[in-house]
Amino acid sequence: MIHALHGAIGHYSDWDNNSISAMELNAVNLWQFLVEKEISLKQAAYQLNESVTDPEAVILGYSMGGRLALQALLLENSPWKKAIIVSASTGIEDIKKRALRVKADALWSEKALALDWQDFLEEWNQQGVLQPAKEKAAPLASIKGLKSNQIEISRAFKIWSTGRQDNLLPQLSEINIPVLWVTGAEDKKFNQIASSATSKLPQMQHCSILDCGHRVPWEKKAEFASRVDNFLSNTIISATR
Repeated sequence: MIHALHGAIGHYSDWDNNSISAMELNAVNLWQFLVEKEISLKQAAYQLNESVTDPEAVILGYSMGGRLALQALLLENSPWKKAIIVSASTGIEDIKKRALRVKADALWSEKALALDWQDFLEEWNQQGVLQPAKEKAAPLASIKGLKSNQIEISRAFKIWSTGRQDNLLPQLSEINIPVLWVTGAEDKKFNQIASSATSKLPQMQHCSILDCGHRVPWEKKAEFASRVDNFLSNTIISATR
């Protein structure tokens, strides 16, 4: 089974009607980890690992979910056999840049509670990194579903900020399972991150999809699914030889 993790302003229903056919998909509600509590991304990853009983489990993480997936893969209780990382950061090395990111995410945390919810979503989606490569924008997550997790989303900006997580790049060589790292070719920042990760991960394939931005699974739904299916099928075959 594929356990799919959504992004920062995301909902588990984002993975509905996906075209992946190689394995069954379980969409994980990441906001469950922040209901009435504040735990680190690493603690959430540990709890996620503890919940998995499938001996052939695959983890799929997009953006914030990709950061959580990387944390999960690096923990001692990691149960995963394969991983798909999409448009995710490995962390920030520079201390000053980390501090700036914490400050910026704290502002988003405040906005998530202070602004009208529709206005907040519109401001979030106006960010350059989230603009699609083509004119037609990728579908947004359910506004109704996100609204019900407004408090948890605000907490995530503070506690799960990229500025608060470890820089995972030096640790990636510890991940010894097959990894497919997917980015949109027009998403220059995250393409560079994936390229840097390539030299660290012993069993990594980097797939950069043309005419695509940050939200790869929704901008290029069919091609993304095809790449994932091929990765899962090929790694399954190679593992049996």
